[in-house]
Amino acid sequence: MTDAVSNSTPVVLLPDAGPLITLAYGQALDLLLKPNWPVRIVDMVLHEVTRYSTPSSEAIHDWVEANRVSIMTTRTYHHYQAAKRVFLSPITAARSARVPFSSFWKVKAGSTPQQRLKGR
Repeated sequence: MTDAVSNSTPVVLLPDAGPLITLAYGQALDLLLKPNWPVRIVDMVLHEVTRYSTPSSEAIHDWVEANRVSIMTTRTYHHYQAAKRVFLSPITAARSARVPFSSFWKVKAGSTPQQRLKGR
């Protein structure tokens, strides 16, 4: 649902997650529709606010679906997805698998993640 934006049409563009989360907690997402301008959300922001199941993420997801909000695709999100496929970090893998981080590495005191990766 990606649309090109003309320079003459006012648009409510959501390029940051903070205001969206705040409006969701205040149950005030519909305020974004008040100017009667098209609302668009950046794909990376939508991913950021809906990747974990929380009350605000569910409210945002439902609001985007119900109001057919346009999603603006960005290279940032495509790069993020590509990087995730190429290298899924052990920290992310541990969170996804819900296993202790320590099961991925024997952590040496004072070592950095980069140092531990070199030792693999």
